[in-house]
Amino acid sequence: MAFNIFSRRKTSSQRESSPEPKKKEKRVETSATGEKRTTEKVKAKVSGGENWREVIIHPHLSEKSTRLMGDNQYVFRVYKNANKSEIKKAVEAIYKVKVAKVNIVRSPAPVRHFRNQRNTGERRKKAIVTLKKGYKIEF
Repeated sequence: MAFNIFSRRKTSSQRESSPEPKKKEKRVETSATGEKRTTEKVKAKVSGGENWREVIIHPHLSEKSTRLMGDNQYVFRVYKNANKSEIKKAVEAIYKVKVAKVNIVRSPAPVRHFRNQRNTGERRKKAIVTLKKGYKIEF
């Protein structure tokens, strides 16, 4: 079919008004053995009475985090698309405590070398949650 410069363009009412399907965001990860796999992005939706476990992955326990527990601060691994207000609501809903403030730390992706290949892991995101006085979380 040849291109015709004299053809009339369709107006907006003549065009089909069907919305385009939403594309899921996929990414390809390479493991240390060289296997390739695709993963879909996890979207954290929290509002009202939805599942708060889609925001917080698990509590992060290390020497530094146990030292921070004395200052009434607790560290959690969270999904990378979660924001401070979602994390605050999730901690308050799961542990029945009052949160004073939330700080977020994003660590760089770990680099692994395997047979002249350089593979990077996924970036990790941690939330340091400070509770109000009189509240405590038991792990």
